[in-house]
Amino acid sequence: MRREGRFPGWKFGIGTVILCLMLLLVWGGSDVFAAWQPRKPIELVVMAGRGGGADRIARLMQSVIQQHNWSPRPIIVVNKGGGAGAEALTYMMSKKGDPHVLMVTLNSFFTTPIRAKLPVTWRDLTPIGRLAMDTFLLWVHADTPYKTAQEYIDACKKKGPGKCIMGGTGRGQEDSIVTAMLEKEFGVQFTYVPFKGGGKVAAALIGKQVDSTVNNPSEQIDYWRAGKSRPLAQFLPERLPTFPDVPTFAELGHPGLVYYMQRSIIAAGGIPAEAKQYYVDLVKKFFDSEEWQKYTKSEGLEAAWLTGDELNKFFEEQTTLHKKLIEELGTKRIFGE
Repeated sequence: MRREGRFPGWKFGIGTVILCLMLLLVWGGSDVFAAWQPRKPIELVVMAGRGGGADRIARLMQSVIQQHNWSPRPIIVVNKGGGAGAEALTYMMSKKGDPHVLMVTLNSFFTTPIRAKLPVTWRDLTPIGRLAMDTFLLWVHADTPYKTAQEYIDACKKKGPGKCIMGGTGRGQEDSIVTAMLEKEFGVQFTYVPFKGGGKVAAALIGKQVDSTVNNPSEQIDYWRAGKSRPLAQFLPERLPTFPDVPTFAELGHPGLVYYMQRSIIAAGGIPAEAKQYYVDLVKKFFDSEEWQKYTKSEGLEAAWLTGDELNKFFEEQTTLHKKLIEELGTKRIFGE
């Protein structure tokens, strides 16, 4: 028996309804009834080279999400560290509207656009979530006689300006900022040698190509555990549990030597609101995972989740802070110009 529909002249039976639903599934897929999900592999861009802190986080995130089957599409890590992150930022701008591209940020997210005069800020992209605040330590090779930061600084002053070599990531990136802070505070001058990524910086110290570094803990920690490197001081107000015997510069009478690097996930600009929410949920799931919480504790990071308006406010504050640091420390110290 056929029933007349709401519209005059339209008559259909239950078979017709089922046929229409089947056609919708064929043409539109299951997404007709589901929330937004990625339809192709997700690129996770790292604005630095392999082996550094951001790269390690990206590959851990890739592994955990894959292991737990939290994404219907694979995550592919892509390193774009050229130009102190300018390559990555330019690439992200070229992907506007593409909801399949994410990026792990460093603080060069704020400084590189200033140096390279890039027409891009965090407002042109889509903030997803902050995972942690990373930290910095002053490191020397374990074979050196220096047991304190002051001993090393005094030795560098005695050798003369530029005689001690500080290894770090690209000019204008976090390591050069921390080095500039150290120079200004102690009146010492290093020769700053940039490498492509924190992993290469750490290896350069062990290979004795440089005299010191200001590596993140995760970049040097394996060498430290092997007895090959020595941390002299932490750029923090309080000691990390991972390094309970290493004093902070604040303890040593230098409270201004405090610097953090945010570790956040950003998407391309102009993506649908549904895609943004999908990634917020996915990244928060990773943040809450046992693997991430364990990693932050063992590698000297401070797990610190932020998203939404709070994250936007944080990025705004960081932009202002880094503009101020550049003004106070000078472009010559930070950018070598």
